[in-house]
Amino acid sequence: MLAAVADTHALIWYLYDDSRLSAYVRGFMIDTANRSGQIALDLPIVRTLSRVSAAQVPDMPDRIIAATAPHLGVPLISRDRQITLSSVQTIW
Repeated sequence: MLAAVADTHALIWYLYDDSRLSAYVRGFMIDTANRSGQIALDLPIVRTLSRVSAAQVPDMPDRIIAATAPHLGVPLISRDRQITLSSVQTIW
C-alpha cells in the first residue's frame, strides 16, 4: 500500500541526498521506499481537485499533487508553504 505522495522537490532532494530534505522525511522515505509506485492522473483525482482551494494553492500542478494525496488517503510530502498552509495533510 502507498504510504504518501511526494511533491517533486521532495523526490528530487531524496534522490540527490540534498540536505534541504528534513531528517524525518528522509527516514520516512527510506522506510517506505518499497511501497513506491506511479499514479496516473485520472477522473477521480480530477474530481478531488475541488477539495483543494485554488485560493490556498493557486498553482495547478501543485493542486493536482495536493489533490492526489487525499484522494488516496495518504499524506503529502511537501515543504511548499502554500500547500502546508492548506487543508491537505502534509509531512515534513
